[in-house]
Amino acid sequence: MKKNIRLKALALAVLIAGTSAGMSGCSNDDNSDDLNQAIVSEISTMQFNAGEHIISVPIEGDIRNGCFQHQFRKGYRPIGISLSAYGKLSNNYYGGAIIYSNTETVECVSTFIDESGNYVYADFGIPFFDDFSDVNDSNEPVKEFGIGEHIISVPMNDNRSENLQIEYREGYEIVGMASTAYGQHSDNYGGGVLLYVNTVPVKCTLDENGYTSFGIPLEISKTKSLG
Repeated sequence: MKKNIRLKALALAVLIAGTSAGMSGCSNDDNSDDLNQAIVSEISTMQFNAGEHIISVPIEGDIRNGCFQHQFRKGYRPIGISLSAYGKLSNNYYGGAIIYSNTETVECVSTFIDESGNYVYADFGIPFFDDFSDVNDSNEPVKEFGIGEHIISVPMNDNRSENLQIEYREGYEIVGMASTAYGQHSDNYGGGVLLYVNTVPVKCTLDENGYTSFGIPLEISKTKSLG
């Protein structure tokens, strides 16, 4: 159940409204409206239990033609991906997004207020019982990723007209699939991707675009080193 832990806006509204009323008995309606608008614009914080905070995060750049590493945030995991394209004759990328859901209790700060006056929490929150950290900040030549920290997408063949065997990778699971199409008079395949996330700790090698290749499960790496 969602629970507000600090309603700063409401507290500030009571304080300012009371102070304003006590200081002046002749304020005009225009000033009052401006004050109310300023109060409504204040931020709020909200605590979400696991699975309650679900957000869609835009993907930067066209990811259909190569392997890409995607953003990991502590306390969240990816649960889906979408892509789109357009064009009568050419295959133009129109953007995409990854859907994330929180895996532990997080505290979020509101990003805006919708038309109904509800606070919206469209950014990642901070794990409530842990310090915030982001494994994407460092760029060691060889890096170890904990469970769920290495998220990559790989190109996918056209799967619309026949069965397609999906590649299995040791230490990873598929959490999403997305494809695109284009053409005014014909249905042309525009490319697609599979979204993988690691299920065990893995060791990855840095390339010019990040850690875009599948890592080696640490159990396998340690076994080979002992042999």
